[in-house]
Amino acid sequence: MELKGLLRTRELPIEDRIVLYDKAMRMREHEELGDVEIAKRLNVSRKTVDHWLYENSKPSNLQNRTYQPDLNPSPELSFIIGAILSDGCLSLNKWRRKKVKQIILVAKDLDFIEAFNQKICYLLSKNTHYSIQTTKQNHFRVVACSSRLYDFLNNDLSQLKLYIEQFPCEFLGALIDGDGSVAKWNDGHCCVRISSIDENLLSFCQQLLDKKLNIESKVYSFDRRGTSHSKINERVIFTKKIIYELRIHRKDALLKLSHSIKLTIKRKQDTLNKIAQTIMNKKEVDTCDYLNV
Repeated sequence: MELKGLLRTRELPIEDRIVLYDKAMRMREHEELGDVEIAKRLNVSRKTVDHWLYENSKPSNLQNRTYQPDLNPSPELSFIIGAILSDGCLSLNKWRRKKVKQIILVAKDLDFIEAFNQKICYLLSKNTHYSIQTTKQNHFRVVACSSRLYDFLNNDLSQLKLYIEQFPCEFLGALIDGDGSVAKWNDGHCCVRISSIDENLLSFCQQLLDKKLNIESKVYSFDRRGTSHSKINERVIFTKKIIYELRIHRKDALLKLSHSIKLTIKRKQDTLNKIAQTIMNKKEVDTCDYLNV
């Protein structure tokens, strides 16, 4: 029931409803306003704003579409699994007595967020992409809603392995994008690393690299519990769990990796390309030296 004095959005022309919807999304994305404040500014009910923000209920002449994901093994699904296991999370929120299952990715690299947004919309057969928000920490955030995809991603790693193993490159690429680093130091040493508190996850990655891509890697553990590692809003964050790290540092392994995996984060992909080019140049020099002997 609409409150007295508020706009009855259902009685408005579709063009006017879309204008209000777009304003609400901009207020949420750029001003980070909550549903109560947005409803007050637009003079509509809070329930209407909740539908727009949290249930992806865009105004339409047709009944709102429920997006059903394609859960067959695919490069896109493998990438989504890797992204969620790195910088992503699953969130179950309650709004107006309804449970909203959200699939969330937060990262500091916009190209990673855009790739995730594109691939998850492809899985859901969604024509328009989700809006990308900016957090107070200047990170980027995208939220997708799909009960079936949420339930699928909420499975244990053991149940997801079948899907990952068919497209390991996309899964590993997403993990490196999210929780990995690509480093090339001045002394010539190079390394690709994936960090996690989940030892089983990294052991599985090691098996994928070895069996599927013939790439050698090794998992290390670091007990840094009780030490500080970052600050959030001036609050010091302390490490509470053992950190595990998968490393790829052999030159032949790095070269194979650069040929097998393409990263969505440009700065990481550029560094990986430089590593591969350096290794190739060194091989050419060594070959010339051998022939001249």
